[in-house]
Amino acid sequence: MDEILRVEGLSKQFVKKSMFSSKKSLVKAVEDVSFSLYNDEVLVIAGESGSGKTTIAKLILRAITPDSGKV
Repeated sequence: MDEILRVEGLSKQFVKKSMFSSKKSLVKAVEDVSFSLYNDEVLVIAGESGSGKTTIAKLILRAITPDSGKV
């Protein structure tokens, strides 16, 4: 089987600003995600709202830059 996608140690954080103060905090959206996808395989990313599914997709598509790891 041919490997068509490899994700290694992918992590992404975002700065969350408080609505009522100038305080900022870091939110870990994705932390140390790794997987490989091979020809003729199907990958499903499932989870609750806010669990990082869309962030993983944007990282794979290179729409956003990871803090660490590689695609």
